[in-house]
Amino acid sequence: SYALFIADGLSGDTTPTLGDVYKHDLSTRITSLVSVSTGSLSQANNHCYEAVTSADGETVIFTSSATNLIETIISPWKHVYKRGEN
Repeated sequence: SYALFIADGLSGDTTPTLGDVYKHDLSTRITSLVSVSTGSLSQANNHCYEAVTSADGETVIFTSSATNLIETIISPWKHVYKRGEN
């Protein structure tokens, strides 16, 4: 089982965040940062919202108004992002 949550400052980065998406594996007790860019693996530079996971926990979908999670942002509004472990 997995738990998703949005929190500030858990990634170990000293830069103030605006709410990142984390996934916690209840079996292994490992928590991982999900709201990262696909290329450089930097954390989101703006708010993240509404996060859901697939039944097997492999895929997480969330919304964010961050501008650094993909290479090209078309509009300044919230976007939907999909992250997979595999």
